[in-house]
Amino acid sequence: MKSDKKEMTVEELFFKNAESKGSATSAIHALKRKFGCDELTADLILHTDLCDLCNTKGIGRKTVMLIVMVACDLTKLR
Repeated sequence: MKSDKKEMTVEELFFKNAESKGSATSAIHALKRKFGCDELTADLILHTDLCDLCNTKGIGRKTVMLIVMVACDLTKLR
C-alpha cells in the first residue's frame, strides 16, 4: 500500500507553525537575508547556530522560537 504522505517544504512548515502569515513571511525573509540564499533548506535550518541567530540584527525572539519549532518538525519528518 502506498503512503499518500505529502512532502512539506521548509517554508510551508514556517506557515504551519507561525501565529500569522505575516510573521512567517517576515521570518523567512529575515533568514534569507541572513544566510544570503534564495531558498531555505532543511539542512540549513537544522545546522543553524541559535546563539548567532539571537545576536543577528532583524531577528527577534519570536523568529528564533519559530525556527526552533520548524527544526523540531523537520527532525520528526526525517
